[in-house]
Amino acid sequence: MTSSKVMKALVVEDQQLFRQAVADELMFFGFNTSTANDGEEGLKTILDNDFDLIISDIRMPGRDGEWLLQELRKLKRSAPPFIFMTGFTDLSPRDAFDRGADGFIGKPMNTERLEALEGRRRELESDR
Repeated sequence: MTSSKVMKALVVEDQQLFRQAVADELMFFGFNTSTANDGEEGLKTILDNDFDLIISDIRMPGRDGEWLLQELRKLKRSAPPFIFMTGFTDLSPRDAFDRGADGFIGKPMNTERLEALEGRRRELESDR
């Protein structure tokens, strides 16, 4: 019997609704997903767990995503892929790669889409 490893992802984002929407999307694709509110909480979570993917907002109050990536690279020689997210247009994919990220995605989701995803997540939880 073959067992396949469940991939684990961490979403670091200060906006709760968006954080949960990204986590839900990753769960849809089969990831076991954890979340953190900022870079400091993200780093603590990373040190306590092994992740296969980290997706982090760049700009957050307190410790931001850039700080998190720098600290992670200092502490772990072999770290999982790290993807920056941002809703700001002043950061290009090239800038993200220059800062050490392995990937870059924008935040094109609007509030209505996020609310719909959150509503769907609650429906699924109530069915359990």
